Amino acid sequence: MKPTDESRLLKDVVARQRNTVWPDTVRNGALVDSFLWRGSASATLVQRVGIAFFGALFLCSALMFVRFALLEFVAVRVVLFLFAGSCGAIGSRLLRNAFRH
Repeated sequence: MKPTDESRLLKDVVARQRNTVWPDTVRNGALVDSFLWRGSASATLVQRVGIAFFGALFLCSALMFVRFALLEFVAVRVVLFLFAGSCGAIGSRLLRNAFRH
């Protein structure tokens, strides 16, 4: 018996709704985290642009921390440079993964 288009559509809708319950959200979150940190050879252009924007956001945050650090006292300056370094490292890693493959 051949499945109809309606039954395939219904199965597709049910499968897409499954990822909104607990075990599937954990799996989807792990997939997104691994994509962000490791990159993907088969990522689409939209995914690469999205991760590049996300990385640029971290780099802009790092630049703002550096700017504020240059205006503050020495003790506060050290903390702001640490924040800038961590934001810069994350942003660089994300941009590297966006253009990696």
